Amino acid sequence: MRERKQFNRLLPAVLMCITLLLSACHLTTNNKTEEKGAKNLTKLDSLMYAIYDERYTYPQHALLMTDSLQETGDLTSNMADECRAEIYDALGQSRTASFYAQKSLKDGLLFEEDAPSFYAAYRLLAHININNMNWKKALDYATKGLNHAKKDNSRLAQDYIPKFLSQIGSCQIMLGRKQEGNANFQRVYETVEQETKKRNRFDLHYNLFAIVSNCIECHLMEENIAEAESWLPRMEEAYEKALAAPDIKEDFSAYAKQCMEINKALVLAKAGHTAEAAKHYRCYLASTSEQDNDFLGAQISYLKTTGQWAELAELSEQISTFHQGQEKTPSMDYLRLELAPLFQAQLKSKHTGKALATAERITNLLDSAYIRTRNDDAAELAVIYEIQEKEATIAKQQADIIAKNASITRIEMMTVAGILLLLVVFLIVFSFHRQQAAGRLKAAHAELQEAYKELEQKNEQLTTANALAQESSRMKTDFIHQISHEIRTPLNVLSGFTQIVTSPGMELDDATKQDINNKITENTDRITSLVNKMLELSEASSLTVIERNDEVPAVQVASQAVEESGITHLPHLKFDIQVSEDVENTMIKTHLKQATRALVLLLDNAQKFTIQNEKSQDQEDTKKPSVLLKVVRTDGFVQFIVEDTGIGVPAEEAEHIFGEFVQLDEYYEGTGIGLTIARSIARRLGGDIILDTSYTGGARFVYTIRVC
Repeated sequence: MRERKQFNRLLPAVLMCITLLLSACHLTTNNKTEEKGAKNLTKLDSLMYAIYDERYTYPQHALLMTDSLQETGDLTSNMADECRAEIYDALGQSRTASFYAQKSLKDGLLFEEDAPSFYAAYRLLAHININNMNWKKALDYATKGLNHAKKDNSRLAQDYIPKFLSQIGSCQIMLGRKQEGNANFQRVYETVEQETKKRNRFDLHYNLFAIVSNCIECHLMEENIAEAESWLPRMEEAYEKALAAPDIKEDFSAYAKQCMEINKALVLAKAGHTAEAAKHYRCYLASTSEQDNDFLGAQISYLKTTGQWAELAELSEQISTFHQGQEKTPSMDYLRLELAPLFQAQLKSKHTGKALATAERITNLLDSAYIRTRNDDAAELAVIYEIQEKEATIAKQQADIIAKNASITRIEMMTVAGILLLLVVFLIVFSFHRQQAAGRLKAAHAELQEAYKELEQKNEQLTTANALAQESSRMKTDFIHQISHEIRTPLNVLSGFTQIVTSPGMELDDATKQDINNKITENTDRITSLVNKMLELSEASSLTVIERNDEVPAVQVASQAVEESGITHLPHLKFDIQVSEDVENTMIKTHLKQATRALVLLLDNAQKFTIQNEKSQDQEDTKKPSVLLKVVRTDGFVQFIVEDTGIGVPAEEAEHIFGEFVQLDEYYEGTGIGLTIARSIARRLGGDIILDTSYTGGARFVYTIRVC
């Protein structure tokens, strides 16, 4: 039942895509003409209409036209970005389309520059998120567009209100807010119906038909069968009125007939009216001779809904055989929408041998399909990266905005191999039992179902592991970039001073020489410190206990760490140390150098993330940012508490910050390994370092060492 529920929620989305595609294809020109609200088209209007007309047939040409109009100043950058968003949406590149649509709205000037483009951008963002089933985000964009339109008394805004309400209704239904969604669709229907009575135009009738179809399909996806059935008469009425419109489009009848018949068939089938559903399904099959992907997907949806597994197996096998030679590299959609239904249909119709063959085929194609999906995503992300890189160069802002996509890591390969191994083991075990005991087919089938559920759970676990691996890869890449910066900066300084000193005829006074010497020493120490940190990091994951042969006063560790960190010499910072009376004579048995090193790292962390500005150097001590080191004793331990008034750490990141390469704020210098090394040293000395989340004035780290 769970599997059937998931299927019933997924396949009706195909029908929603049909409706949205029809709306986009048939109404583009009419909508843009009405949006502009101009009786006499200007040259710019004509060129923009040409862009929108060619976005499906000649998208590259449309992009060139957009770039050209922006270069000549006929289009503002925001208007050009909205045009690009529409074109990339037509190309199926939703990430790029969403990027451009958001960019066009970013500075808040698009409404003043071109109101039609402003409303179109909000409509497109809601449309993209609906297609991606991101209902909450789609609802947010549609609501923002609606709120703007309500404040605008123009005819354009009034025409957009039903469109936004329709999108809001769809999202509310999909989010389980059935009554609100139904009420919004009813409101849209009545508004557009009144408009059709005033203006008998095809695009208005077609709009009404698309709104009703969309409402029905949303209710179907959420299994609201009674509500979906109640909208069927209004869909048929809108269809008949559109047919009677004087300016009807030639290709409307066939497409709309398909949409109406399959909607009726699915609704009636789910409502239990099998005979009527079958009649409308036959009408749907007879409505066209062109069997495209949407047409075949609707057939699969109906056959699954009505439980016609044998027919579904035959249809799925025909589709799979046809598409097998069409794509050199199969996609995940091919496995999910074609081979998966074929496997299920064969299994339900008790064609176990064929089901095993299909399962093996899915297994063999899974890896290549996965790689293709990643490559497609990488290609689209590369376009966005290139765009942002160019804009960053022109604006002289950030040099790197999008990190390069990492290749498939070893962990990801192991994940895929694990999936394949599980499938192979499952198939071998199943085949063995089938050959050994044909009479136990029913029991083996039950085992298959149980193993299938277990495989789903494993897949979920592997997906989580894959996400963690990708995050680790990203963090390592960021670390490499940061290390490169940390090394390159002092090296550039050393190189510059070397060139000055070695220049022929260069005479320097003593003060200059001393300054150069100080700079060279400072940057040499910086590189040495970085190398030492890298060496320490190599031992951070080690569980080897550090020998504790030094018996020293606890205050010696504190004073030595303060001296080595140099924190008392920072002019912008107020530093203080407090030692409780019971600690002054307390001895600890530890490794002095390592214990001091861990405390130095905590002090370095505090001074780095304590807010600095030019004024702070001249402020009174009471107003300066501060760092406080407390040394206290409690229950056989000495605690070194480092407390600062810096940017602080969110409570939910209390453990995450101790991970390797973790940097919560990328604008601060550093490599993200200091806290990792500090905690490793503390634990190997028999102590620990934790973040005190109860402190809200900045950050407070507690470093614990056992007394003698």
